[in-house]
Formats: sequence, structure tokens, C-alpha cells
Amino acid sequence: MNKKSVMVGMSGGVDSSVAAAILKEKEYEVLGYTLKFGAKNNKCCLIDDARQVADDIGIDYITIDIHDEFEEKIVQYFINQYLGGKTPSPCPRCNLFKFGLGIEYAKANNIDYVSTGHYAKVKNNKLYTASTKKDQAYFLSRLPKNYFKKIILPLGEMSKDKVRNYAKKYNLHVAQKDDSQDICFVENDYRDFLKKRGIEEKKGDVLDKKKNKIAEHKGYFNYTIGQRFKTGGLPHKMYVLDIKPEENILIVGENEDLYSKNLRAKEFNLLADRKYLEKSLYLKARSGDSFHKCQVVDRDNGFISVEFDKRVRAVTCGQLAVLYYKQNSDEYLVIGSGWITGC
Repeated sequence: MNKKSVMVGMSGGVDSSVAAAILKEKEYEVLGYTLKFGAKNNKCCLIDDARQVADDIGIDYITIDIHDEFEEKIVQYFINQYLGGKTPSPCPRCNLFKFGLGIEYAKANNIDYVSTGHYAKVKNNKLYTASTKKDQAYFLSRLPKNYFKKIILPLGEMSKDKVRNYAKKYNLHVAQKDDSQDICFVENDYRDFLKKRGIEEKKGDVLDKKKNKIAEHKGYFNYTIGQRFKTGGLPHKMYVLDIKPEENILIVGENEDLYSKNLRAKEFNLLADRKYLEKSLYLKARSGDSFHKCQVVDRDNGFISVEFDKRVRAVTCGQLAVLYYKQNSDEYLVIGSGWITGC
């Protein structure tokens, strides 16, 4: 019987390296690949490390140059979101882009599956959260439903410690490498990145809820919803409630003003049967969020409206809202996702 083939997206980190090694051990015909953009080695993709791991475990390895597409679809989107007064969530969008390229390459080259080192599970062509706290299903919630019949995620049942132990078992030189953090194309602070891209800081007014001017800001893109606004002379703590780029103003208020009972999202991507939209669900309003119990109260023309059981802090336009159905105490089925437009 012919071996099944799989191409594994390799970043040079421990997670994707172990995913490739596990699939090789399970007797798949494995091809490692890295999507290359920018410098040869950046925070996301360390090509030298990925190639070394491929050599160590005995699999073929290629790189695919995506510099121009990445700049257009991910980097420019990131910049435009901040200029529009929103807080972008580039990783789910980037995963859609990267998986799309992988699926396309696999189809063109008669490769059966695509795999990565994400901590999530695929069962019966549906996406589920991982069994451990390091869950990354959120970041895969923009993928089309039909992709999941072609995706294998070997780390869905594993803890980070177990993954590192596997890396030692396979004698991988990346076994103790630190986890990657933050946005792969931003070296330090996103504000510095925007300035290097020619985005100029322009001072503007800071208003309270009654439209009284109480201070000046140094450029609205330096702020996000829920952030503490610090300046002298205020009687109590103030937080950013709204950003109005057309007027170059910030609206600030008290922490209590940040809580929302509702959320509206656009471009809803349904991954499970629509019957789940009538059930009691859970929602994450950002990647590091906790699960908030909620109900879908309206869905029309790609928009979805959700009502929370308890109010949620700092629901932010531009972030991704992901809906889940609780299967059991440690597993959730991903129902779908949409980009937050209002609350």
C-alpha cells in the first residue's frame, strides 16, 4: 500500500519540528516547507533551523517565496487597520493565507495532506480546541470548512512539555528554543514598526464622554481600546473608549464604560452545522481571551450579532470574534468566526 503524503509547514521552532518528526514516525511521506518573506531568518520562520531539522529527521525540504503577497495581504492590512482606528488581528488572517498556499501546492503536487505545529484538533473534518491550555484553534477559525479534510494537526492532544520531550527523543537541536511571541513581522513595538513605515504621529484632542477636551494625544495609532490613558491632572484612572481617526481624537472614560453586553461581527465564517447557532455558545473576543457564554441573536448577510450572559470588557473593532460550542470540560467545537465591527 502506498504511503500517504503530507507537507508540513516548518518555522524552525520546536512545535512544527516535532509535528514533522511525529508524522515521519507514523510513516507518512513528509515534505517540510517554509514560506519565505523578508529576511532569510525572521521571528516567524528560521529557515536554517527548519532545514537542519528536516536533515536530522530525514525528510525533503523546500522554501516558497511569498514576499510580495505577504506584504500586500498581511503587512498592508495591518497598517491600514491601525490607520482606520482599529486594532488588527493579523495571525488568523495570515494562517488563512498560508494554509491556502499550502493546500494549493499540495493539490498541484498530488500531496494528500497539509500539517502544522498548531495546538488544535481536527476530527471528522471539524476544528476543535486542543486538550491543553496552549490552544490555538482561534488562529485557524478563518480557514474554509473544506480545508479541514486535508489538514492534520499532530499536537492537539499534547502539552508543551510533552512536545519538548519528543524533541529531545528525536535529538532535535530546537528542543529548548523559546516560544515565538507577538507578530512575526514586527521586531519590537508595533508603534515603532508603523513609524518606520512612514506613518507620522500627529497630535490631537482627547475628549471625555461629554466631549470636553481634557488632554492631547501624540498620535491616535499609539492607543488601543481598553488601554489606560495616562496624563497628569486627571481625578481618577481613564481608559480609551473610542478612536476616531477622521477627527484625530480619542474618547476616554472610566473602566466601567468599557463593558459591553452585545457584539456584532462581519464576514462570518461558519465551520460547523448551522444548528449550533441556536444553542448556548461561548465566544472569545481576542486570542488571549477567556470563554464568554453567549447567544447568537441575529445573522444576516454575513453579519452576526451576539448577546453575552455577562458583560465583556474592551470589545474592540478589528479583532476576531470566535464562537465555540462546549463539548465537554476540556474540549470545544469551533463554530465560526467574524471580524468585530461594533458592540
